[in-house]
Amino acid sequence: MARYRSYMICTSPRSGSTLLCRLLAATGLAGKPGSHFHAPSVQRWLQSFDRPTEGYESDLDAVRAAFD
Repeated sequence: MARYRSYMICTSPRSGSTLLCRLLAATGLAGKPGSHFHAPSVQRWLQSFDRPTEGYESDLDAVRAAFD
């Protein structure tokens, strides 16, 4: 069975995604998922995950760093 360090939930606003994140966190098994829609700033994503905000060769590299 594959083991993953992370996962992504993609939803639209007002679809229950915040409730889903809270329910997953409450299990104690699924980490602490957060909602990041309404904040499409890669710089803020990097900051929230304590990643460097500069020095990436491309925007794609910065996004990959946020997801890593």
